[in-house]
Amino acid sequence: MTAEPNELLQVQVADVRAEAERVRSYVLKGTKDGLPGFSPGAHIDVHLPSGLIRQYSLIGGIEAPNSYHIAVLRELNGRGGSIEFHDRIECGSVLEISQPRNNFPLATSAKRHVLIAGGIGITPILSMVRALTEQGALWHLHYCIKDTTSGAFLGLLAKQPFAARTTLHIDGGDPSRGMQVERIAEAEKGDGAHVYCCGPSGLMKRVEGAFQDWPKECVHFESFTAAVTTGDDKPFEVEIASSGAVIAVAANETILAALRRHGLDPPFLCTQGVCGTCVVDLLEGVADHRDSVLFETEQSTKIVTCCSRAITARLKLGL
Repeated sequence: MTAEPNELLQVQVADVRAEAERVRSYVLKGTKDGLPGFSPGAHIDVHLPSGLIRQYSLIGGIEAPNSYHIAVLRELNGRGGSIEFHDRIECGSVLEISQPRNNFPLATSAKRHVLIAGGIGITPILSMVRALTEQGALWHLHYCIKDTTSGAFLGLLAKQPFAARTTLHIDGGDPSRGMQVERIAEAEKGDGAHVYCCGPSGLMKRVEGAFQDWPKECVHFESFTAAVTTGDDKPFEVEIASSGAVIAVAANETILAALRRHGLDPPFLCTQGVCGTCVVDLLEGVADHRDSVLFETEQSTKIVTCCSRAITARLKLGL
């Protein structure tokens, strides 16, 4: 199926299953024809009945699928989307979703793939291991969980061909007892290896530190949350290239909020720096990037307006 890039798709929930403690999976079938294919690591925006929009990784097969498969962790202290999903979305529910997008693709140049997941961070990794297996590629998965009741899709990973390439790390809630990421980094370095990590911020930081000696282009992250604000943010200005207008951005304000306050209506969705909808061209100035979307090669020419800020006093935006 082909569709316009910004066209929303209507889907119906065909199946709901408990995958782990506080984790449910949902099968979404197109209400018309099939659904667009996607690449491993891709996600969709789900428009919930309340008006909330949330991003979820696609975990099923990628070629011209008849359905999409997502999993949702009920976040007790989240922003409400996961609770609405668990409490209100059931078989037969009709939802609107975006076209698949991918900010976390597999590296085509990699000779080996090291995949590291923690908790619900297994979701984008699952489509990767399926695709890599079909390609006959070399890969190994390290999956860190608190206990077997909280680990999602353990039954699938316990079956061949996944079981032989999966190492399960159970830490009982104490990261020091679980995955030794430094050992993994040392053992896997070289030979064209790339590492992919998705999970809680603590795991992501540990992996970032352990793999700091690897080439930057070989280390890939997918985050479900925005970077933490330091509290030392300073005000700055943004200049709109098309009009020359200069807009002040307060210390406690995002670029996106300042643009909207000034009467502009740029597209946005997640407001957490993880979906890429609000990316604009950066024409002048140096940005303080806090997103999980842009590749390092893009950071000098683009900025995610919902979370990133400025290092220089002014940024010129391609708006």
